[in-house]
Amino acid sequence: MICHCDACNYTFEAGVLHSKYEVPGRCPDCGKKTVNGVAAVRAATDFEIADYWRIQKEIMEEISDELNGRKCG
Repeated sequence: MICHCDACNYTFEAGVLHSKYEVPGRCPDCGKKTVNGVAAVRAATDFEIADYWRIQKEIMEEISDELNGRKCG
């Protein structure tokens, strides 16, 4: 599940945390549990999920370019 923290705007894949909860009770980036009295971490929206996968793809392309000897940026 892709989750989003409303405290720090961190979007992450919750499965890599090895948590017994589908949506973690605390953000792995900022550590917040709540923001404005509501849980800080929630399931990401469709837009946030699409943005997350777009960024992951960009990162993987940069790594691939570096491993194949092509310099980035």
